[in-house]
Amino acid sequence: MSLLAIASVPALLAEAEATALDIQNWQPFTISGLLQTEGYMRAVAAALQLEPNEIDNFVQARTQRQSVLEGRLTVTPTFFISEAALAHLAAHTNRDVVRGQFQRLVTVIEQGQAEIRVVPFGLGITVVETNPFHLIQCENHSILVIVEHLHYPDIVTASRDDPVVKACWLTNRHLSGIALSQPLSLALIQGYTKRSLFA
Repeated sequence: MSLLAIASVPALLAEAEATALDIQNWQPFTISGLLQTEGYMRAVAAALQLEPNEIDNFVQARTQRQSVLEGRLTVTPTFFISEAALAHLAAHTNRDVVRGQFQRLVTVIEQGQAEIRVVPFGLGITVVETNPFHLIQCENHSILVIVEHLHYPDIVTASRDDPVVKACWLTNRHLSGIALSQPLSLALIQGYTKRSLFA
């Protein structure tokens, strides 16, 4: 994929999310961009070794995308997060970032902005090695999929019959069957939040 295509990903996502009929997201190792606090975003950007001006652009783009959670979607978006991602967050050295990000997840759930379901340790063995993905059902009923790899994203716009789209939907269905319910996920996240207060 070209650098131009990679650079266009935030704009492409923002446009698709703004009119999405549905959003499904899977993150085995990190917190989804739509759920991140500014502090967490900056920690991610620093880990990617972005330049200071690039970090500001990165944060601005992600923050603007989050307006989609303010009730404009016809279907509540679903975010599947592995417990490994929560444990990784809890181990971060910046405690303010940790506490703020856990509180953000709790707030999103309590305000009904999204459904967040955690795949607990021991149940995600068959999916934890799959790449993170962001599935968007667009207004014209096509499917936009962003499949994240170590150094680049794959961008696919197609129907449900496309092999990449189909594979992501199958994984999404499997996640739906093994993830904790939202109330149990909230309780687990609140447990991590309380522990972070005393770390």
